[in-house]
Amino acid sequence: MIVSRTRRPGLSLLEVILATAIFLITIVALDQLVSIGSERADEARMLQHATRLAQSKLNEVAVGAVPLEASTDTPFDEEPDYSWSLEADSESVPNLWHVKVTVSRARGNQPRFEVHVEQMLLDPSARGSLADTPTSTTTTDTGTTTGTTTGTTTGTSGSTGTSGTTGTGGTSGSSGMTGGASR
Repeated sequence: MIVSRTRRPGLSLLEVILATAIFLITIVALDQLVSIGSERADEARMLQHATRLAQSKLNEVAVGAVPLEASTDTPFDEEPDYSWSLEADSESVPNLWHVKVTVSRARGNQPRFEVHVEQMLLDPSARGSLADTPTSTTTTDTGTTTGTTTGTTTGTSGSTGTSGTTGTGGTSGSSGMTGGASR
């Protein structure tokens, strides 16, 4: 009697070992990619946060809360891991300054992380504010206004009628009104 050996369908031991090795190499490579992606996401988050802090400090300089003087490596009150420095250079135009704010953060064994924001600013002390408005204002009417105005007019220089106001004293036109509205 002759027994024929037929091959059984299935995998050999060599094929299983090879497939397992490929699977493990793929898992290690994917783990490295996830790790690199996570580091890049952390860097992007730090970049965004540092840029926001630098813009905030630049805004403080613009409104005069921080003087236009050079300062180096000053830690933020709200973020002690980050520090800021300021460079302010006067330009050829009076009261115009080139301001550079640098925000940095130490990252352990990696190089220091830095963000720079620069802007041309007017000196806040020379610019003034709403608190600096004069207490009284004087206006002089020296022109001629023609046309129809709807609204309330007050003052000592006359009012606008349908024909308009001329000069500094009186009303010209047939329907000028003082202190009223004109249609």
